[in-house]
Amino acid sequence: MTEAIVGNGTKDDPWLLRSPPGTSEYRMYREESADPPSLVCVVGTTTLGYRLRCLDDLHAMLRDAVAGSGCTCHR
Repeated sequence: MTEAIVGNGTKDDPWLLRSPPGTSEYRMYREESADPPSLVCVVGTTTLGYRLRCLDDLHAMLRDAVAGSGCTCHR
């Protein structure tokens, strides 16, 4: 079952997400004005920050892995 993601990913309207077992809710948003730009994850009172470029790096890594595997299922 796939649920729609709520929010547009800004600090004022973060993405509202649920943990894989569906037991916890957390918020994420892009903080592009930070130095360096960040992806912010808020779980309860805990706030974690990641470099925003991690999304581009992950996308490139997965794209290269699929291309190198000979898999044609996602092309």
